[in-house]
Amino acid sequence: MSDTRFFRPGIAGLILGLVAIEMVVVSAFGYRQGWWPVLQALAVSEYAAYVAALGVAVSLLALVLRRRGAVFALIGLLAGLPVLVMGLGWEYATRATPPINDISTDTEDPPVFWETPTPTDYPVANAEPQKAAYPRVAPLDLAVSGDEAFDLAAELVRERGWEILSEDGI
Repeated sequence: MSDTRFFRPGIAGLILGLVAIEMVVVSAFGYRQGWWPVLQALAVSEYAAYVAALGVAVSLLALVLRRRGAVFALIGLLAGLPVLVMGLGWEYATRATPPINDISTDTEDPPVFWETPTPTDYPVANAEPQKAAYPRVAPLDLAVSGDEAFDLAAELVRERGWEILSEDGI
């Protein structure tokens, strides 16, 4: 009997690719069902990308070694690649653009959110990278006054049942 009796890389790559897909689906579903917060969902998706990378590597190994199960390896490669590419895309975005929680529509006089779990001022150093990464982010010109817009937004937030940490008008 061959040494592939205990390790069949083609099948292992397929299983890892399918597990990676399942992890992403469970991550999103769990977040949408309120089972865990967004940061936990993102952490599960991050681990899914690691599992996908391992699955892709094992599948490629199986294809290079031309072991039995090349079809499984090819399917495993096709299953793991989208999750791996997703993870690499997120990694690139986190390195190439400012964090989305440090974005302001007004970089000259940004609002300060003190009543948040992590109160902070807008990082002034983010203004130029933000303008380069998100050139269309700008203050919104409305046909109503600032107070009216605030009241309408607050009403919408209450209708949706969102948690209000602080409510300071314009």
